[in-house]
Amino acid sequence: MSFYIWLLIGIFSLIGLRGPTSEPAPPALPRQIIGAGQAADITIGFVDMPEDYPVTLIGFGSAGVMIKQANIVQQQASFSFSSADTRYAGHIQAQIRVGDKVWELPIHIAPLPDVQTLLPVVVPRSIVAGGADYSLLTVLATDALGNPMANDTPLQVLAHYPNVITPTEATTITIQNQLAWLRLPSQNNAGSLRLGVQAINPSGSVAYGPERLVRVVPRRAKDFRLSTSSQVLLADGYSLIEILSNPLLDMYDNVLLDGTSGQAVVIEADGTRRMIPFQVREGRAKFSLQTPASAGSLSVQAFIGEAQSEQLNLAFAPALAMAPFTIATQFTANDYQLQVTIAPLLSYLGQFVPDGTPVRLWVTQPNGTQNEYIVPAEQGQAVLNIRSSTLSPGQYQFRAKLGGREVESQFVLTR
Repeated sequence: MSFYIWLLIGIFSLIGLRGPTSEPAPPALPRQIIGAGQAADITIGFVDMPEDYPVTLIGFGSAGVMIKQANIVQQQASFSFSSADTRYAGHIQAQIRVGDKVWELPIHIAPLPDVQTLLPVVVPRSIVAGGADYSLLTVLATDALGNPMANDTPLQVLAHYPNVITPTEATTITIQNQLAWLRLPSQNNAGSLRLGVQAINPSGSVAYGPERLVRVVPRRAKDFRLSTSSQVLLADGYSLIEILSNPLLDMYDNVLLDGTSGQAVVIEADGTRRMIPFQVREGRAKFSLQTPASAGSLSVQAFIGEAQSEQLNLAFAPALAMAPFTIATQFTANDYQLQVTIAPLLSYLGQFVPDGTPVRLWVTQPNGTQNEYIVPAEQGQAVLNIRSSTLSPGQYQFRAKLGGREVESQFVLTR
């Protein structure tokens, strides 16, 4: 008999733990909106639920997982949310659990109404003048807690285009999906496009952001001209003359940027071509041209992208006679080298020619093979060392040329 009594007690205890014997009615679960960083209570109403019955709220949101417990009191269960629970704005996917029943409870944590921080980002940072290119300004706005602002929050963008006295009128953009953006086309003037962003808050305060710059660069250069300031052109083989262009402008009369690369083509009197790379300096093409070693004419033409200069023709007169120089040869057995020294290298005023001036040297071997060397001058002489392992015994012919003067010499190598 006592066994059946204890069995009934156990059955009634299990019924009490599982909840009411009838199917509980779904509670009213309207969407809950809580301001970020604010403490709040959410009250859920039930129908025909026993007093003190446990109810569990499980939420999944930006702050992670939260679990809260409450008991039904007068057919209501109340859950308290602290400011730490609502620190991060966004959606909380919450569930209300009563026994084995589960209902969804939408909770939205709204950001604060006032903007505090503005972070503008602009790409690309360099665009071409003319209006065809544009840069994209993207702004991330956050509240005092670092939450992205709500959709449709208005922001003001002010732009000051280059070579314009006053900035453009403020453009209003609105936040959508946490970002606000604006396309900024270039104009015809090259220079720095300055950008500012601000937000006028409902409280009356104003939030500001850092300045952003977009570099508007000129388009391709227009064709140009070359000239030289040298009045007398002498073919001494070592002097340098400066070639410069007129101011380099694009189709909107913007001056080309310093550092723009170009290339000059020099055509010698014998048809030989050589290239001289250069960069734009102070809005002009500037480069140095070494005078030829013999009198005659040459032409110069420069190219910058698709733009090109007119051909500049230069006529060089014979240079004044240089001082005589000699070719000295010496074989050093210790170093196994044949040293060829061309000196003294003096200009017509008796001064050393500039260091680096190229001296052309032809060496004819005993078998008739001829080698040409370009030997730079240094401190009034040009020195060439030839390893003896590359030389065979016999008579060698040397011929050196600098400017309009040539000198020949001979040397006999014995083993």
